[in-house]
Amino acid sequence: IIQCVSDLKALGFDVYYILVGAMYDEYASKLEKMIATQPWPSIFKMLPFTDHSTIRCLYCAADIGIWLRAAISIQQSMGTGLPIIHRKMANVSHLLEEGKSGWYVKEGKLLATLQGAIRYVLKTDPDSRQQYRVQLAQSNNEKYSYKKIVEKIVKKYIDLHYIE
Repeated sequence: IIQCVSDLKALGFDVYYILVGAMYDEYASKLEKMIATQPWPSIFKMLPFTDHSTIRCLYCAADIGIWLRAAISIQQSMGTGLPIIHRKMANVSHLLEEGKSGWYVKEGKLLATLQGAIRYVLKTDPDSRQQYRVQLAQSNNEKYSYKKIVEKIVKKYIDLHYIE
């Protein structure tokens, strides 16, 4: 992702990348060193795990979220209307409506996927983008909120155990 964001900047995109959930470990040190070698290291920010209100503010401020591994934060971000990019994986692919709530990235195609997603999200005026985010948040919350998930689990349990 770091290399792709640098490539986007080189192509003229006004991008910034915030990585949330960085640990203070060997992997984070490698990421920091990689960021330091980029032509524009100032476009990157690494943050540690953070509280819910701060992370929601970051989701709301972002234009696109990128997850290449399954994580609960995917659903949390989608609750703010953030369109996402992730790999097509069985355990999270039910969350994404290609081209509406986000985009799947194919192996080796992250840069092209990011370019297309950025162009899609930014092609409309700010008011239309805000409406898109509000509608996406409402749609995602109707489908994937914790309340909806619990309702589905309870219904399935009842259907399985109380069939007449």
